[in-house]
Amino acid sequence: MRRSTKRFGIVLALFSMMAAIIGGCQAIGSVDLNKALLSSFDMKTMEGKGTVEVSLDLDQAALEEAGPDSAQLAAFSQIKLNFDHIKQENTQTASVKGSLEVAKKTIPFTAYISPEALSVLPEGATKPLTLSTQNLADPTGEGLYDGLDMAWLTDFQKKSADPNYIKPLYEYLLGKLPNPSNLKLESGNETINGQSVYLHHVRAELAGKDILPLLRTFILNLMKDDQAMKAVIAQYYDVIQGAVNSFIPAGAGDDMGELGSALAAVRSILENKEEGVEVVQTEAKQLLVILLVLLDSEGTEAVKFLGDQSSLTADLYVDSSMKVRKSGINLLLAPSETDGSPVKSIRVKSSFENWNVNGTVKSDAISTAGALDLAKLEGPEGLLEALKADSALYKLLKDDLHVTRKTGYFYVLPKEELDEYTAGWAAYNDSGVTMVPARSLAANLDMDLAWDEASQSVALTTAGGKTSIRLTAGSSKAAVNGAAELSLERPAVVEQGALYVPLRSVSEALGAQIQWHADSSSILVTLD
Repeated sequence: MRRSTKRFGIVLALFSMMAAIIGGCQAIGSVDLNKALLSSFDMKTMEGKGTVEVSLDLDQAALEEAGPDSAQLAAFSQIKLNFDHIKQENTQTASVKGSLEVAKKTIPFTAYISPEALSVLPEGATKPLTLSTQNLADPTGEGLYDGLDMAWLTDFQKKSADPNYIKPLYEYLLGKLPNPSNLKLESGNETINGQSVYLHHVRAELAGKDILPLLRTFILNLMKDDQAMKAVIAQYYDVIQGAVNSFIPAGAGDDMGELGSALAAVRSILENKEEGVEVVQTEAKQLLVILLVLLDSEGTEAVKFLGDQSSLTADLYVDSSMKVRKSGINLLLAPSETDGSPVKSIRVKSSFENWNVNGTVKSDAISTAGALDLAKLEGPEGLLEALKADSALYKLLKDDLHVTRKTGYFYVLPKEELDEYTAGWAAYNDSGVTMVPARSLAANLDMDLAWDEASQSVALTTAGGKTSIRLTAGSSKAAVNGAAELSLERPAVVEQGALYVPLRSVSEALGAQIQWHADSSSILVTLD
């Protein structure tokens, strides 16, 4: 229960931070912040640039105890994404030229998003990498919506392409957010794309302790204005009804007794829009009450996660027509309790500026001819094949992220303890030589296994077919890549119906590494 409470506290803290970032302020001086923030919905085209940085402050002592992941954590403790030139042709089409800085590498790239797909061409790639917008909507690729009528979602996505469709919802939420207590306004010249522009600079500063009270006030503000809530529900009622009907199709629950009757009643009520709006509003307010209760009862965990040192600073630079021309965020998450984690704090910084707003902008399209469809990849090897081996991205994926690395753990038993229940998955010690089941080794290292009954031999082939080794029961010799003979520490042998092979000999032939863990009597096998 303690772990569940802590998890909720973390989620609550992050949600609170996001609400604060949105910033629901009214006017400060001559600047109407609500109007300025809503002006983004009027931005159909623009050019811009910006950066996003993520940095981790690491505890070196805890990092040394983090095990094999410590090197990756240290390498990725500083990440910077540069958007050197953004070209938004319309609300659905845009291109970006930029670079990714990570693990002491810089990877230039170009990207293009259209209504059909997202395409990226990183430096070192031999072809563009693409992902259809359909796959972006369901990134798991598991067909989450199979069997459901998702026409409502398709219709919602089409309508959402028009920013004015979403604007009423954003305007409603923005109007209910309370003002942060620490707001500052300064005016002066700022540089936008090399030109000096007179702008109003609004800065909002929040300490970690201030965020939960702001969230509580926001929830109460939502609950107080019944008419505004009903208006928003009515605005998007077709979406709500379509979603409910999709997940509760006609006839659903006919054989489910009282639950089935309740599901049918929900569908029936929503057929009448006036009654449906009342019901949806009632349920929405009940959820807000529950959130308030959780906020009051579990907020302590969120406060611990935010810590005394956590803070958020947001900067908006607004011109005389109340259009946001420049923005920045500096977020520090510094939990008061890290539970031994090597990460002491996380800082996220971003800055963006734009120009040529609603002017003529033509994005830089990327041809998808011959592109690699990321949704069809069966493994990371296919992605590496589309990259030059000397490119920074290839080295990042292969050497820093180890995307092709396969690992397997084997418990090592004394040979006399091997029986019909442990054979096939456990390894055993044969006078100092570790013998492992060939089939389990192949499964753990993602290798192909081909068993030949006639010769009582097995062929193990690494992913991509780079290395293959054939071993025969009773033989102390093995063939590597069909030719070279390898002398084995022990002959391959059938035990309890499973073929066992000498681990060290096979690992060396495959290029795998082995690591003995005496405390658990186990061996870790790693193959890159």
